[in-house]
Amino acid sequence: MVVSSVSAPRMAHAGNTRRSRAHQRRDSPAGFLAITLARRTDTPLDGTPHVAGQRDLGASARPEPSAANIGGLVCKIQGTRVMLTGAYTRLVLRTLVLQMRPRPLNRMGSFTSAPKILNQDLQDSEVHFPERLSRDQLLERCRREQRHLPVKRAFRPCASGAASRGLQDGVRLLRWNVVSKRCGEAAASPHHIRVLQWNVLSQALGEMNDNFACCPDEALQWSARRYQIVEEIIEYCPDIICLQEVDHFKFLSGALATQGYTGMFFPKPDSPCLYIQGNNGPDGCAIFYRTDKFDLLNSESRVLEVWSVQSNQVALLVNLRIKETGREVCVATTHLKARNGALLSTLREEQGKDLLRFVEERRQDRPLVLCGDFNAEPIEPVYKSIMTHSSGLGSAYANAHGGQEPPYTTWKVRESEGEVCHTIDYVFFSQREFAVDAVLDFPTGEEIGLGRIPSFIYPSDHFSLVCDLSFREQRGMSL
Repeated sequence: MVVSSVSAPRMAHAGNTRRSRAHQRRDSPAGFLAITLARRTDTPLDGTPHVAGQRDLGASARPEPSAANIGGLVCKIQGTRVMLTGAYTRLVLRTLVLQMRPRPLNRMGSFTSAPKILNQDLQDSEVHFPERLSRDQLLERCRREQRHLPVKRAFRPCASGAASRGLQDGVRLLRWNVVSKRCGEAAASPHHIRVLQWNVLSQALGEMNDNFACCPDEALQWSARRYQIVEEIIEYCPDIICLQEVDHFKFLSGALATQGYTGMFFPKPDSPCLYIQGNNGPDGCAIFYRTDKFDLLNSESRVLEVWSVQSNQVALLVNLRIKETGREVCVATTHLKARNGALLSTLREEQGKDLLRFVEERRQDRPLVLCGDFNAEPIEPVYKSIMTHSSGLGSAYANAHGGQEPPYTTWKVRESEGEVCHTIDYVFFSQREFAVDAVLDFPTGEEIGLGRIPSFIYPSDHFSLVCDLSFREQRGMSL
């Protein structure tokens, strides 16, 4: 772990051909199985999802991408279509995963034979921040560095939340207008926590791998994105920040330190960024918190396992104590395996089980906030596993929307997939200890624009999630 020491129409655009498709092949279900079979037979790969030197064996083996086939695996082996279900699926998947162990490490990696490019986080060395800036000063600096105004969003108060009452512990909760200079006052109470969750989009992956069909190349440049990311974060005055796909941790640390945040970072063990020319080091998860509100008790990290085999996805956890009250809270974040299909859904479910075991062991009896990009829609098993776990977790946005998740947390157009609009990011919380006061709404399709995101007005392909939680005991409430 690295710990900071500082407290849809489809449109074409130029430059598409420069982006690598190696990682797209690597992450596809067909590539996943083909590479596994190649390792089992010691057959080298030819750089495609097919196994070189074999007649169709595994070359077209792939899970069906439909949600209806979750739990089953459809394969075509030597021209024969086979459906594996139930125990057979788990047996086959376990065998494949065990055969994927790179030597000498017992880990599922990025599944590519390309050489690693081991760069360090040095691309922002020309940027310097003073030790302290006011919020307005940092926002002004962010806006000077941008050529386009960002999309603005507003909070939605929950019917039973403190926002609807107007007062809480002597602190007036405002009209949830995020552009107010006083918006941070809503989070001033020690009985209240504002959490921001966001996949910020890795610079290396976004610019060179993800193949966004409608985003101009200029909008993907790091010089255009970095201050947009900072502005999006500090605009909402969060107490706790959970981020994924972070590959410019030093820059974010420097900017957020001016606002009184400190944080930690845990990279993926075999980050796909490391196979991209011009990378800034591996991507991973980060957590930041306000040092004027919290003391750090301890931090933990884990490489998530699938059937006792380390995967390439990670989790990061901190236990914090609120200075004014002494109350403790556990915050964890993760980024589960991406891509569609029954096989990948099963892997995410197993990663989710390992994540819950890890969190339960480390949090003890503290109330929990679990944030992340789970790469799973609400119909997937991993979502159900979290929502039905004995720890009593609920989804903040579902709670605020009458039991239903929002229609999207990401809305993008990729060359390989077309337009993708779905919900895969969540803020889960301990329902026995917390109540949801408000959540940050998502912009409408009209506000986002036909090119969707990322774009000149929004720097990531995921929207940030922001929610206000208050302790039930302080509010005299019970579940």
